Amino acid sequence: MNFVKEIKKLFGVYDPFYEYWVDRKRIKVNPEWRKAKIGRDKWRRKLNFYLRTGEFESYIVIRHKDWMLVDGYSSLRIAEVLGIDKVPVHFI
Repeated sequence: MNFVKEIKKLFGVYDPFYEYWVDRKRIKVNPEWRKAKIGRDKWRRKLNFYLRTGEFESYIVIRHKDWMLVDGYSSLRIAEVLGIDKVPVHFI
């Protein structure tokens, strides 16, 4: 693990395009996204990909300033359904 990145993380400074593992519950989701249903085919494809590879098909992307989810809602939902506490994210 990169020592400098760990020090930055302690102060809430995250490098873009670098993968960090964070507590899933810290990520904020737009309430409108929660209302929308993920399509059955998309859900099955992404869930099967995760079960087969142990990785999410799509990146979970969050804004650094407020931890708001920008992209990767289906990956976050898979983590929630499977009870995964720590997820890989990319900050922007």
